Amino acid sequence: MERPERDLPFVNLTGPICQESFAYNQIVPCLRAKQKSLDIELHAKNFSSWDPFYELRYDENAPEDAVPSPYQNILELRAAKIRNLMSIELWDWIGMFHCVQYEQLLEEGTKGLLQLLEETSGHRAQCEPIAPAPNRLKNYKRRKPFLESMNEMVDWKAEALIGYQLTMEE
Repeated sequence: MERPERDLPFVNLTGPICQESFAYNQIVPCLRAKQKSLDIELHAKNFSSWDPFYELRYDENAPEDAVPSPYQNILELRAAKIRNLMSIELWDWIGMFHCVQYEQLLEEGTKGLLQLLEETSGHRAQCEPIAPAPNRLKNYKRRKPFLESMNEMVDWKAEALIGYQLTMEE
């Protein structure tokens, strides 16, 4: 994606000056466009499709003047996001970190997660647990050609960090 003209005044600025608190060299475009239509229904259906933005690769060791590059595909971005997420447990001010898979919540419900949070925080949950709903997993049927393709493209070292593993189960 080409950087729009509206971003050019910010090229030499540093820090979280762009949308979503990104630095100039981390996202394109830096500034959101003004929505051309205030059609609320259209906006609700398309979210930000009228003004997409792209997160660029982040390399904390890159020189200040390095030109960042885009991710090759959404799976490469996912792997970077997973690694970033897993680094949270190393932050000094984080008391506890627990990774949960969506599929696990569907299979088991939220009772176990709520118990873990209660034990860790010392506070009682103010909500009722959500019952298991394993039948909802049927909505995510994975066909063999899709699995073969994904198994080739996915960064399985990153996926393993959040409990996923290579599979050929349909």
